[in-house]
Amino acid sequence: TSLSVPMLASVGEYFRILSNAALTSMSVPVLASVGGYFEIVSNSALQCVELTSLDNLGTSREVQVADSSVSTDADLAGSNNCPSPPSPPPSSPPPPSSPPPPSPPPLSPPPPSPPPMS
Repeated sequence: TSLSVPMLASVGEYFRILSNAALTSMSVPVLASVGGYFEIVSNSALQCVELTSLDNLGTSREVQVADSSVSTDADLAGSNNCPSPPSPPPSSPPPPSSPPPPSPPPLSPPPPSPPPMS
């Protein structure tokens, strides 16, 4: 299970991710500031945490990523221990374009009008 919060930029007091046994990765790429408690703990399957914009933490911090604890601003600031996504395959050139359809033949002039009847 993944948690992605792509628009969260700041938290006033509490940012807690606790006891999610199925959580394997989380991405909070624009989170820059947490004013109070910052805790990511007891998530036994968590392997990948992306906090690339984080630079201001509040009063209490505890982060545990798969049995290894990280607890200083320097360790957390701008962290991303997630593997890079695979590069997309190179794009193939577009197929050759087809020639335009032939133009219709020119219109023939209308037949002459019959002579007036007297």
